[in-house]
Formats: sequence, C-alpha cells, structure tokens
Amino acid sequence: MKTRKNIYSKLLMSLSLALGMTSVANAQLYFSEYAEGSGYNKCVEIYACTEDSVDLSGWEYQSIQNGGTVTYTISLSSIQPYLTNGDVLVLCNTGASTNATLDTNAVDLFSNSVNFNGNDAIALYNTITGEYSDIFGDASSTTNFAKDVTLTRNCPIVNDTVFPGSNVDTNWTAGTKDDLSGFGSFDGCESCPEQTVTPADSCSDYLVETPIISGYLEGSYSNKCVEIYNPTCDTICLNNIEYRAYHNGATTPTYSVVLGSFQQYLYPGDVIVVCNPGADSIAASIPGAVYFWSGINHNGNDALATYNIDGAFIHDVFGNIGEDSTWIADCGGGDTSRTYNINLERISCDAVADPADGTGFGTLCVNWSADTTLDTIAGLGAHSGCPLFGCDGGFGKEGSVEEAAAGNTAMSVYPNPVGNEATFEFQVTNDQVVTLEVYSITGNLVAKPFNGAVEAGEMRRVSFDATTLPAGTYIYHLNAGDSSESGKFSVVK
Repeated sequence: MKTRKNIYSKLLMSLSLALGMTSVANAQLYFSEYAEGSGYNKCVEIYACTEDSVDLSGWEYQSIQNGGTVTYTISLSSIQPYLTNGDVLVLCNTGASTNATLDTNAVDLFSNSVNFNGNDAIALYNTITGEYSDIFGDASSTTNFAKDVTLTRNCPIVNDTVFPGSNVDTNWTAGTKDDLSGFGSFDGCESCPEQTVTPADSCSDYLVETPIISGYLEGSYSNKCVEIYNPTCDTICLNNIEYRAYHNGATTPTYSVVLGSFQQYLYPGDVIVVCNPGADSIAASIPGAVYFWSGINHNGNDALATYNIDGAFIHDVFGNIGEDSTWIADCGGGDTSRTYNINLERISCDAVADPADGTGFGTLCVNWSADTTLDTIAGLGAHSGCPLFGCDGGFGKEGSVEEAAAGNTAMSVYPNPVGNEATFEFQVTNDQVVTLEVYSITGNLVAKPFNGAVEAGEMRRVSFDATTLPAGTYIYHLNAGDSSESGKFSVVK
C-alpha cells in the first residue's frame, strides 16, 4: 500500500533522537520520482532506503547541465537534518507551485535551483565521502532522455554510482507530462542495492597547500567568473577546499561549494575556472575546462574566499568579509582600481588574510592588475602572474617527481598528449607490489593498467590502450608500498 509522506517526520525524528530511540546512518539515498514538464513543472523526490535514518550532513542534490559540469546544487541538510527510513524529500522548482496536481504541503523545498531539462543529469552526492549514491542521466551527454515526462522508480532499484552515469531509463515507469500528483508518496522497496561506489580521495596523503583566487570577472548581468590557482609545488586535493562568497557584508557564506565537486585535483601551476551559467557565451573563449555554478553571482561589494574544510580555516580572501562596500582604491599616480565592471588578474601571490573590519580592500592595488574592458575574459584559464614557489620541476602528491625518484618510485608517461596508446614507465628501489590506476579529472576510476609485484631496480613498462577514453585530462596514481606518485596526462582525438 502506498504510504503518504509523513508531514510530522521532522518532529518525530527530533524527538526520537532526543530520547535515544534511533540510530543514524549516512548512506543510501535514491531518486524515487522525477518530473520534467512544461515551463517550470520540474520536481524530484528523494527516497531513504536503509535500515536506519539517514544523516543528511554532507549530502547534496546536483544538476549537471548540457553535458557539462555541476550547475546547481542544494544541500539536503539545509532542508532538514535527517531523513527517516522509508520517507522522502520533495524538491520542486518555485514555478511548479501553481500546478494544480501538486500537493504543495508535501514539498520540502521550492527552489529555482531545481532547474533541468530532459538532457540534463541529476545526482545525489555525499561531499564528505566523495561518493555518488544515485545518478540519473549521462552527465557527459546532451541527448534528451527524460523530456516532457513524469517518471516513478521501479523496484528493485537499479542505480548508477559511477560518474558521469548513463541514460538508461528502464528502471522507471513513465507517467503523464505535468502530472505531479504522486510527489510526496512512494510505494517503497523491500530492499535497495548495496552502494558500490568509487570513493574520492580522502586528501589524507596531500599537503595542506594554499589555493589562491587568481582571476576575477565582475561584468554585466551574469557575466561573472572566478579563477583559482595552485601556486605551490604540490598537488591540491580539491575535496578539502571550499569556495565561499559573502554577499552584502555577510559574515557567513551566502554561497559555498566544494571545489572537488567540479574536479578532484589541482596540479602545480594549474587553475580552475568557475563561471555563472549565464556567462556561457563569453566563457566559451576561456582556454581549458570551465565549470558553471549558479553561486558565482557576486557583485562589486561581495567578498570571496577559499576555505580549508578539514582545518576549518580560510586560505585566501578577496575583499573584506563583513564589509558591504564597492571597493575603489587609489593606486597612486592617478591610477585607481575597483571591483565592479572589471577583470582583475592576480600579480602578487601571497595568500591574503581577512582584513580588519572597516579597513577596506587594502591589497587591491598591490595584488591585482585591472582591465576595465567590459566583460573581457582576458587572462582567465591560464595564470602566469605567479611563479611556483621554489619548485625544481615536476609535481606529485608530496614534492616533485625528482624527489619521488630519490625515494621508492620513479614514474613517467609518454607520449603526452596521448593518442591511442600510452606507455607508463616506472622503477622501484625495493621489491614492491605496485598498482597503477587511471582516473578521470572528476576522480572516477577508469582503468587499472597494472597490479603486480615488481623487483627492486627493474624498469617496468606498461602499455595502456586509450582508444576508448574521450578526449580530456586524466590522472594516474602509482602506489608502491608506502610510497605513491600522481601525475596527469591528456588524451587527444
């Protein structure tokens, strides 16, 4: 029998926790209903299928649009802290509230971030573990697979946990376009699949390095972008780094996102560029990968920061948190700089702490060069204004390739870029069991070219067939006993 959503579940959950009557799990969320209809008739239903209640800390809903990257995110814990076993969360676009078939009392959140078309993938992602519990659609495709339809999940649930997912819809029953009457209820399933996922790197092997804000665009309308740069000799694990925006003098983040939701690593000298979805036309000219997220929505009076999640500290600040001011600085000699209708490029690479309240943006003239051409993207996508701090070449998890060679492993890959086949060449100084893995830039395992014993001093060459890999950037991990080494290579077609 179909069970109607319990509108008292939040109260009952809080009471049972207070009385110690339940335990809380952090797993097994699935999409149970989906609607992509006319106009803004867009809703998703999220189902908890577990023996215990689900702690929603770290869980987020994601929408990946037009075969690109994560465009919209919603933190599920911002709606309620827990989801009881068998209960559902309903998220709808604000415009769906006028649909007469929808029971608005069953909706937990109306948000414009519930915004997708029939060619856009949606996902449930845990930012703490770096795991997907359910991906509906193919995040790398622009093909319509669920347009003008309401879908209800069938049992047993067949879920996809490996990014970018797939467009398989055989696990769903199609209903009538714009019929939202089923949201807030679900038949439920007797059992759900065990979560077989590829976890993201925990970052425990990575140094606490300092990513800095290196590029800033505040242009007309939604033409807004931020560039973040790794000025160090070591790889930064972005699962531990959060981008934050503080609007209108706020002292707590107005928008925040874990940069690892875009890509997992940032190598020495590399940048990550994130733009507002409305900036897609100008962003097409930015070299390299560009990610889109609606939280890139700053004006000239908003402070920005990079934040270390594990350490709970700010790495770098642009502006002045807590100060509501459009910053205009007298740079001397008749020159001024500002933070609105501007493209700024970082020229001094020391990380900046949050200034004292009321002191303005003291480093605007010192740390930045300005281009006042409206909506120009010049300089974004490749940063050359800062030298790598003390690097002697190469890169790795902890130190350069040269340093790694002096330890237990030495690794190279050629040719780079790769066409159809690459050769990995490595040597170990001690007898070791060695594993070699290849990951996508988003941190998903795509191949394991080698797993076996290697003798000390042996030069091992491993051929790798790249014909099935799409063009793009990939990461290799070589693990040998207590030592490991990482690097990246490009595949071209």
